[in-house]
Amino acid sequence: RSRAGTATLEHAAVAGVAVTVAALVVTPLAVRLLHLPVLATILVAASLVPVTVVGAAQGIAQGREHPGALTGVYLAVGLTKSVAAAVAIVLTADVTAATAGLAVGSLAGLLIGLLLVRRLVERPRLHLPGFFHETAHASHALLALFALTSLDLLLARHFLPRDESGLYAVGNVVTKVAFWLPQAVVVVAFPRLADGRRARTLLLGAGACLGIGVVFTICCAA
Repeated sequence: RSRAGTATLEHAAVAGVAVTVAALVVTPLAVRLLHLPVLATILVAASLVPVTVVGAAQGIAQGREHPGALTGVYLAVGLTKSVAAAVAIVLTADVTAATAGLAVGSLAGLLIGLLLVRRLVERPRLHLPGFFHETAHASHALLALFALTSLDLLLARHFLPRDESGLYAVGNVVTKVAFWLPQAVVVVAFPRLADGRRARTLLLGAGACLGIGVVFTICCAA
């Protein structure tokens, strides 16, 4: 158990609120440029708090090398968001309802994730000096990656007709799956890359990523 885990969750909650506020500030611009319903955009912003905090829960399980808890958190957040949004789409075929399902599912995934990592953290919290500075420094590259890999989707939503932008979004989902699927290997292998297990982990991880790529390519071709 670690007191650093408690501090990490608290800092993540603060960061999540900050991200949500920033998203709400740009909501009028997003609504205008992307032709989105106002309420749907607000609901997406609201879902950023649980998404951010559950990321910290995943990090705690990863750093403590508890693959069972890590897998559980990933499954919890993935299934709750996907199922809730899919049910809303099937029942209503409405964008706002889908984003409401996304927000509710994100909150449910967070609650389950916190339950799964509760045994890995303890109070009182451990003071983490420079946490936000280090996090911001480490995150800017990921922010650039997300921005660049999502820019085409935003442009398609703005410039293409409604139906064509929807089809483009579906293709974009398949692309994102292919892009991020090997992340599962990286998440598990990352702590082992910091010690003497590095060489073997690197070899096994590279082989797993290659296998995932081959299987995904065959599935897409089929």
